[in-house]
Amino acid sequence: MVKYIQSLGTSNNEAPGIIIANTGQLRWWRKGKKAVTQVSWYALPQKSAVDLPYRFDEIKNTIPGNRSVAEHINYIFNHVVAELAHPDVKLDIVGVSAGAVKVSSFLNDETNLKQWGKRISAFASVATYFNADEITNPGFAEFMRDRGRAYLVSDEPCGTFLAGPVGYRHIGAYGCPVFSLGEPYYTETLLPRGYKTVVDWFQEVAEDPEYANPEYERYDEDEEGASEVADWGEEHFEDRLVGEKGGKGRVFELEDKDEDD
Repeated sequence: MVKYIQSLGTSNNEAPGIIIANTGQLRWWRKGKKAVTQVSWYALPQKSAVDLPYRFDEIKNTIPGNRSVAEHINYIFNHVVAELAHPDVKLDIVGVSAGAVKVSSFLNDETNLKQWGKRISAFASVATYFNADEITNPGFAEFMRDRGRAYLVSDEPCGTFLAGPVGYRHIGAYGCPVFSLGEPYYTETLLPRGYKTVVDWFQEVAEDPEYANPEYERYDEDEEGASEVADWGEEHFEDRLVGEKGGKGRVFELEDKDEDD
């Protein structure tokens, strides 16, 4: 994924800066001098197979300011990005699972969004479980609708539109358009399988300073051949077919109708 991002470059022909957060590795292994996951903590080398796991000390075996996923996300924004990145740089953010949830919570805070909102170009929320009804900040709700996308487990082809911000059928409401990355089972492999789709969307957003997610409509046929339409746009739109994905449904992009129509 990093190599693919580097191959695309930036608008000023410079290599993009890439920050990889360690939201899962919050335990500090003092002997090994490195951060590990909770699962890895119970698999650290022992004198014998019957020795008890290392005792976990909440102070000695954690890093100040990074003792939880939320603290780590805050540290990335307010220390790493704030101190290392140029103040005018634009940020494309990929959050995965708990990382996606805590980034959402961070930006849902009015103070944080006011500070960082103008610098964030787009946010890809992969395997998230942060729902639309948890959004309390109208500014963040608008941002997610226009420049956020969720990517969930689905057996539909990579890039298929699944639901709008208010959800559809068995898909809940996430406050932004929802897409498939072609992974039917495991959240852990969503990004490895579909990172090009995510990064290509970032490129699309970067090329248009006025970018906002287009309005989509999904048309599905049920088992009896009847039709069901998932419409999450405003009323009075004209359908324009933009593609068929996998034969299970059709995705439409919506254009404004003329007033005379």
